[in-house]
Amino acid sequence: MSYSEQQARAYMDTIIEMAKLDHDEYFEQAHEMPLEVCHRSDWQSVSCQLFPSEFLILLSTGGPAVRITGDLDRGTPINARIEHQDWGTGWTPLFLSDDEQEHLRRFCDVFCFEMS
Repeated sequence: MSYSEQQARAYMDTIIEMAKLDHDEYFEQAHEMPLEVCHRSDWQSVSCQLFPSEFLILLSTGGPAVRITGDLDRGTPINARIEHQDWGTGWTPLFLSDDEQEHLRRFCDVFCFEMS
């Protein structure tokens, strides 16, 4: 297992452990983890209102770097994947079980991706 994969696995393990927290503690700890939370919209006509269609939650940078990406439907995450990379390598998704995938999606639900 590469160092970047170990780092992504450590973040995933932390997200799973957070499920033991009460709602307020979970919310607070989730918001303290990311370095940055972003969203972007699809290509649309100039006259159309923009709605976010993808999100990115940056957890760490450098070597290794870890991020969570996914798609949005009306500001709600509909899927999520945790990815890692090291110097000179591309972003690689971490394999997740169905249970881990549900924990990751729940983590992403904490963040607001609506347009203001």
